[in-house]
Amino acid sequence: MEAGKLRQTCTIQARPAQADSYNQKSGDWADIDNLAGIWCNIQDLTGLELVRAQKIVATATERIIIWGFPGWRQVITPACRAISGTVDTGQRIFDIKAIINPDGVDIELQLLCVEII
Repeated sequence: MEAGKLRQTCTIQARPAQADSYNQKSGDWADIDNLAGIWCNIQDLTGLELVRAQKIVATATERIIIWGFPGWRQVITPACRAISGTVDTGQRIFDIKAIINPDGVDIELQLLCVEII
């Protein structure tokens, strides 16, 4: 992976592990240590717009490429999300659906996400 291609930044967040009385995760999203403001490349894969019950529902799938690191399997999971941008410039929020380690040696991670629109 070429470092020059990582021209955007994102923050990986997770929810606290505590559950409420209905066994649902509760609490606000929190930044994962050392994964705030990391360099990434966000690639649009597909966009799909559906009409359901006379409402337009838009979904977009993205690939976010970040540098790999040892122990990422314990930190980044499909229960996490990524945020790109700022409140002033407009934030994009992505639900992480899968994590791919294409080379198998933790150099590059590809986060397959669905953007929350």
